[in-house]
Amino acid sequence: MNAAYRELDPAIITQTESVRMLASVMRRPVETVAKDVAKMRSLSRSAPQQDRALTFIERYIIAYGCAPAWKEIAAELDVCLPRAGEIVHRLADAGRIGFVPNRRRNIYIIDQAAL
Repeated sequence: MNAAYRELDPAIITQTESVRMLASVMRRPVETVAKDVAKMRSLSRSAPQQDRALTFIERYIIAYGCAPAWKEIAAELDVCLPRAGEIVHRLADAGRIGFVPNRRRNIYIIDQAAL
């Protein structure tokens, strides 16, 4: 890589070099490692959104007696509907919420203190 490009954005160059080094150590294709690294970064960034989503869901259930619709969650988080689904499903994967099968507004909160 040329020095002029390094001066433009050293963070990207460093990340790229790190991915290449990691790929060589793991003996995996650079593209695969880059996708894995990007996925891990997105997971770490979404933790505040997960907390906001959980707080919204809890408050909505208390206020209305049922879970919010996916569209309402997306609007509250100011994200698109598929992204809201990802966030909510990550909460489910973490064991913080669950789903009642075959029902609308089927999200319920899992009491962490009882676990």
